Amino acid sequence: MPTILQGDWFELAADADLALFTGNSTITKYGRLVMGRGLARQVRDRLHGVDWAIAQAIGRRSVYGVAIAGEPFRVGRAAVGAFQVKRFWGDAADPALIAHSVSCLNELLSRQPAGYRVILNYPGIGNGRLAVEQVAPLLEALDDRVTVCYL
Repeated sequence: MPTILQGDWFELAADADLALFTGNSTITKYGRLVMGRGLARQVRDRLHGVDWAIAQAIGRRSVYGVAIAGEPFRVGRAAVGAFQVKRFWGDAADPALIAHSVSCLNELLSRQPAGYRVILNYPGIGNGRLAVEQVAPLLEALDDRVTVCYL
């Protein structure tokens, strides 16, 4: 089960190994992931080109679960990636897709050392338009190396 706490994603990410923001799988005609709201927009504005790098990691898949941008995109020492909560950027978050992304993240963590740490903003709420009560049960399955944060 993850740790859930209030805090700034960017500050918490500085001490993590992987920093995930919630995202979609909408790719623009210019080959960039749509990152126009919330934390995704803040990440895009701070890390120029990350929208292109994550779109490359996603490829043509409409369901990817977790996609990592790779070098040089980092916050502190943390690699940066997307945790999928919806397909089309304007839709509400999809609980089944969140559950799939939880499974993908756990699979990724199964291949990492014990001290590996992940920060994730609270998925599906805010621009995802889901209630915390809808999402909280899905997060219980997350590995305990994950910290889920909210402001």
